[in-house]
Amino acid sequence: MLSWTVQEDDGHVVVVVRGHLDLASSPGLLTALRKCLAEQPEAVLVELDDGPAVLPSIRDQLFPIAGAVRHARNLATEACLTWELPQLVGPAALVASELVSNAVEHAGTTITLEFRRRPRHVHVIVRDGSPGEPVPRDPGVQAERGRGLMLVNSIAAHWGWLPTRDGKVVWAALAV
Repeated sequence: MLSWTVQEDDGHVVVVVRGHLDLASSPGLLTALRKCLAEQPEAVLVELDDGPAVLPSIRDQLFPIAGAVRHARNLATEACLTWELPQLVGPAALVASELVSNAVEHAGTTITLEFRRRPRHVHVIVRDGSPGEPVPRDPGVQAERGRGLMLVNSIAAHWGWLPTRDGKVVWAALAV
């Protein structure tokens, strides 16, 4: 038996799916997802995990200043230690600092940094006011900067971005 619930969360829709997805149940879910996309095209997230309840997220607003990166590392440490994941302190701090550093440099807008604990991942989510696509670049061997997204790509199990009405969301998932 497949069931789903639709919840609104900070400007995007979260569809939580429970049960077994098969050929018989997939058309109903597909219809529900299309309806969500039509009503809220900014972002629809689909949670497919039947695992334990999601732990609370940790979120903060940052200004586009140099101290934002240090604060991002501190928040990453707090999140990982709160969720008893000390092995993720280093990776989460590095990913958060790179994503926030990019937002400070390229967006120059207020930044929302959020950490979400999932059963198999910790999500690092950065929202900024720039619509520009984050593009990994090969800066060359001599360059002292420009490796942030390459680092994120090498550390995270997955990463990506979504445009929003007022900018974008860049996210990375770190395996627990």
